[in-house]
Amino acid sequence: MDNIRTEGQAKRNLFASLAGKITADRQALMSGAISFFLGMCSLIEGVNPFGITMLSAAGKKLNAFFVGSVLSSVFAGNMAIPVAAVNIVVYIIRRLFEAKKPMSVRSRVVIASLSALFLASIRYILSSRQFYVAAESLIYYATIPLFAVLYMGLNRRDAFLGKGHREAGLLAAAFSMTVVMTGASYGYFSLGIVWATGLTLLAAKKGMAAGCLTGFVCGLGCFDALLLPMLGLCGLTAGLIMNSNRKTAILAGGGVATVFAAVTSELPKFVITDSALWLGAALFLLAEKAGADKLLFDEMNDGVLVDKDCDPRFQRIAESFSSLATVFFNACETASEKTAKLAIPLKQCGNCLGCSVHGLDEDENNLKLSQLLRGERKRMPKHFEELCPNSAKIETAVAESSDITGSAQMKRIAEQYLDFAKIMECVAEREAERTEPLPEKEEQVKAALDEMGLSYDKVTVNGGRRRKLEVIGITPEAVCVTTTNLRYNLSKAVGTMLGDPQFIQIGDVSVMRMETVPAISIEYAQTSGAAGGERVNGDSTSVFESEDARFYALISDGMGSGPAAASSSRLTAIFLEKLLEMGAKKEESIRLLNKLLIAKEGEIFAGVDLAEIDRVTATATLTKAGAAPSLLIRNSTAHLIQSSTPPAGILDDITAEQTKVRLKRGDIILMFSDGVIGSADKIPLWMLTIIESGKYTSPAELAMKINEGAKRAYAMKDDVTTLAIKIV
Repeated sequence: MDNIRTEGQAKRNLFASLAGKITADRQALMSGAISFFLGMCSLIEGVNPFGITMLSAAGKKLNAFFVGSVLSSVFAGNMAIPVAAVNIVVYIIRRLFEAKKPMSVRSRVVIASLSALFLASIRYILSSRQFYVAAESLIYYATIPLFAVLYMGLNRRDAFLGKGHREAGLLAAAFSMTVVMTGASYGYFSLGIVWATGLTLLAAKKGMAAGCLTGFVCGLGCFDALLLPMLGLCGLTAGLIMNSNRKTAILAGGGVATVFAAVTSELPKFVITDSALWLGAALFLLAEKAGADKLLFDEMNDGVLVDKDCDPRFQRIAESFSSLATVFFNACETASEKTAKLAIPLKQCGNCLGCSVHGLDEDENNLKLSQLLRGERKRMPKHFEELCPNSAKIETAVAESSDITGSAQMKRIAEQYLDFAKIMECVAEREAERTEPLPEKEEQVKAALDEMGLSYDKVTVNGGRRRKLEVIGITPEAVCVTTTNLRYNLSKAVGTMLGDPQFIQIGDVSVMRMETVPAISIEYAQTSGAAGGERVNGDSTSVFESEDARFYALISDGMGSGPAAASSSRLTAIFLEKLLEMGAKKEESIRLLNKLLIAKEGEIFAGVDLAEIDRVTATATLTKAGAAPSLLIRNSTAHLIQSSTPPAGILDDITAEQTKVRLKRGDIILMFSDGVIGSADKIPLWMLTIIESGKYTSPAELAMKINEGAKRAYAMKDDVTTLAIKIV
């Protein structure tokens, strides 16, 4: 028997030893891979500092880091041999000095600094001793000792800069890996954006400061001036509420980033950048599920039993943006008295025939002078410098009015700050409604629980139109009434219809949660087709539901047909979807969309047909701007809903018309692009025949019949899109 036990113990020891070795080998493989990929990354041509940096900073797995760094040196171009040689020398020195004890952090920093000086000198020599190359090399190779110090913070034993050293190391690692991922790019799409967004949202779990700083650092690693503030705003906004409402935080952060990208970039880049942004949000969810946040952060905020009061920081940030906007607007008003000087350069012209002789009419000449005013002198016609007798007067007038362009720039900045302030105010209002405490309802719930003979420790009721009840300290076994009676009594106390109770165990505490049940459900279907001769449908649709049970259906009809119309409609759909998901109001969203389209180069118009269905209150609001009429079908009778508002992108200011409807089960809302119904004052006879026949069993069948009817009636002269929504 003793022999059997000894043999079993030996097997267990063997398996444990093998498992430990496999784990160690896996860690070594991971270390080598990290060193290799970081070493591949170049800041500029021939400058690949991160492999040597990792080798200098490494506390453990030195062999793995060395192999990865040496292999990556082949990507250093004409610096490949010097980089490989430095890696070998650093490895040998560390092995010699660490024969008995680990090398001190100061010694490793000295080695990193000497490596940087040597490589900078070699690059200077290879460049035929050009001075600017020497300065450039010193600046870029200075990252070796700098990042070596930062990377040491990732190892607790080497973190010699105090409490913040680990956080600094994480930021350095985030920057380095973002630079690596940015290398995998195709056109406007870059894996760096996906990676940077995921890291930014992970950091936002530590708060808005961590999220904002990580966003800026990762944006810097993407080498794109647009991404630096975009990701910073994403991290800042998401960090405000990440630990109280994760879904809203992701939508708010991504929504703000989407708005910024839409305002500051052209359409093709915006669409691709925004797609990469939301892929990054998906990456964050996967990383969070895998426990990456616990691996990166030592101390995460503990889960709370109930939601905290609405965080006032949203409102404070909104007030800050609003105050900044006021400052810039005031500066614009101070300079506005000088705006009359804008016309001065144009008034100095017209005294000779020089421009007309060279083929420029008056309008074209004014355009050229406007370009001069904007500082684009190189685009002026050649005869302006050589032959124009009024060139001196024009140059003087331009100099006098040059400060006006600064005023216009300040006004644009002020408007953008004000727009962000309004978005934050919308999110703050939505959060305030969701977390609003209802003490009167809490007392009524306590009375109902006492009447049913149920014991509890604490009761909280929060929310406005959709309420949430939590009863702490109650267990399923202690509930001595039926679920139906429990729902009825507590719904009566809360003032809204509640769903079935859910019991959650948090530590040693049991919590019963009940939430408002939506009054209606929704079925929907959509069909579409491109105009004759076109391969792309110029209409875009978007159907989604917000966290607070608001269902949205959107048809964006780009003016005309084909790829150009599809691009403008897609921009409209993406922009509105992200704003509405994060909690912005419909009116504010369409106003911002209108400003966005006007600001874009060229003529970009889009009709907007938006239906918001509140599933809690069973009401619908149809908002239209240059959109085709919609239909409300009730008891097989169709009611026309129209609007005379022009499309977004035409007028400087736009107020979309809204129609509110109280819904009933069985109602159907039909939304169309103008290729289906046009802008008729009455329902087409062929469509009325389909609706009144009642020969359809689902929204999908009805939408298909209507689209087929439109194709027969109008011979596909325009894109056709039909969206059918049924209330059940």
